[in-house]
Amino acid sequence: MTLGVLASHEGTTLQSLLDAFASGRIPGRVSVVVSNNGDSGALVKARQAGIQNVHLSSRTHPDPAMLDAAIREVLVAAGVDVVRLGVVPTPAVA
Repeated sequence: MTLGVLASHEGTTLQSLLDAFASGRIPGRVSVVVSNNGDSGALVKARQAGIQNVHLSSRTHPDPAMLDAAIREVLVAAGVDVVRLGVVPTPAVA
């Protein structure tokens, strides 16, 4: 499985995935990380791991349709099979 990760914060989900791939718990690899935050920790973690990392946002593509197209292009070019959103679940509110 070739995974693409969309993330915008510290990259904790990305790190968990990298650890799972490295240990063999999940077969495959992360081939690209795309972030809408040029200063995200996820991009830093991707760089450190030697993974392609790309900042794409409304700054780079003001037109939403063009941004979507650019993200798709990066994912397709990286040979991504599955896309994972790097989101942290919101705790349940009682």
